[in-house]
Amino acid sequence: MAGELSVQRAVSEVIQEVRLRNAQVVAWLRIALRALTLGLYGWAVLHAEALFNAPLFINALHLAAAIAVLVLLRRRWRWREAALGAAVLDVIVVATAGWRAVAAPAPGGVGLSVGYLLAVMELMIAFAAVCLPMRQVAALAGAAAAWQVALALRAGLPPEYVVLSVLTFLAFAFASVWSGQRMVGLAAHLAADAYAARLVLEHRDVLARANAEIAAQRDAVLAAQRQAEVLAQLLVHDMKSPLAAVLQYQALVAEALRGRPGLSEAEADLALAGAEARRLSDMLGDLLLLSRLEAGQLRPSSDPVAIGDLYRAVALTFAARAAERQVALAPACEEDLVALLDRDLMRRLVENLAANALRYCRAGDRVELGAARGGEGLALWVRNTGAPVPGELRTRLFQKHAGSDRREWHNVGLGLYFCRLVAEAHGGAIALVDRPGWSVSFEVALPAAVLSLRGEVAAGGAAR
Repeated sequence: MAGELSVQRAVSEVIQEVRLRNAQVVAWLRIALRALTLGLYGWAVLHAEALFNAPLFINALHLAAAIAVLVLLRRRWRWREAALGAAVLDVIVVATAGWRAVAAPAPGGVGLSVGYLLAVMELMIAFAAVCLPMRQVAALAGAAAAWQVALALRAGLPPEYVVLSVLTFLAFAFASVWSGQRMVGLAAHLAADAYAARLVLEHRDVLARANAEIAAQRDAVLAAQRQAEVLAQLLVHDMKSPLAAVLQYQALVAEALRGRPGLSEAEADLALAGAEARRLSDMLGDLLLLSRLEAGQLRPSSDPVAIGDLYRAVALTFAARAAERQVALAPACEEDLVALLDRDLMRRLVENLAANALRYCRAGDRVELGAARGGEGLALWVRNTGAPVPGELRTRLFQKHAGSDRREWHNVGLGLYFCRLVAEAHGGAIALVDRPGWSVSFEVALPAAVLSLRGEVAAGGAAR
């Protein structure tokens, strides 16, 4: 709607500008004709040795008015009223001259005078047609036609002459009005085309500036991301050495306390501290793997992996934590299920999912590590009966910076994002699926190409 109004406004402005310029041209023509007529009248008056003549005075006034109208048009001050006033004055002057000509016919008779004035009146209507709106020109043409009838009747001309002259005048007036409107319409079309072209150029420039701003913002974001990744890698690298020292001292203290009476509780706490330190070390390793996976620098290997063995190893890793939380953690898969996978990456994926499950489980809950052949490949899952995932978090669960306003879910994103990258690196996908009897079920769908034969495990193990 706003665009249509803008186009209409632009077209209206162009039409007004065309009419103004036409009015200025007509004003110059009017002055030239009046000056010529005034010169002829002046020569006639001087030749007759008369000091004053009414037509001479009227032409002088009309010339002065024409000059005044031109000044107003040039200054653009109330130019529409000035153009209309000039056209009305033209009609009045010609009508007055015709009325006087009929009263005092020129040599050649009344018919010649009426015909000449009819031509002059047609010229005035033609002038008006290129300067004024159609309604105003039509009103002037109607008044001029009525004047033509009155003038012919006063001159006593035959009825057929009156009808013919009026029809001729109306035909000329119609042609003049039609031509003027066609000219204005052409100007309007040109204005609309020019306005549309200008809008296209403006929109192109705006789009170019927007694209440049977006590109600059993208470059800034990418630069900031690269800096953040470099900083993360430096931090991880610097943290691994002191963390390794902590694990080493933890092992030394645990060895020193082993078997001493009354320190079993301290040994348990120390073992828990060691487990958490190793978990932190694994998280640091995930950060390094994340940056390599995101950059496409890490391609998974294709080792024959027995899924049952993998799940039992993960279950053993989390056995102490599951027992502490009183959560049942058990694998559930076919014993002969083998797949060509990157052993380390897939173990980290399953460990991340198991760690998340234990974090949100309470006493009496269950965690299942499952796998099965599917119609389209291999399905792996980690399910639990703990706290369900909040609804507002499900849509962005596997994004890099997921998180939630709820405190217990605020740092959920990075591990699941890592799992997504690992699944995609193997040509698969990970999703949160609703399963009856389970609060949460994370399922990894892998293509059929990863399925292998049981005998390849032994061959792979012998080779290593």
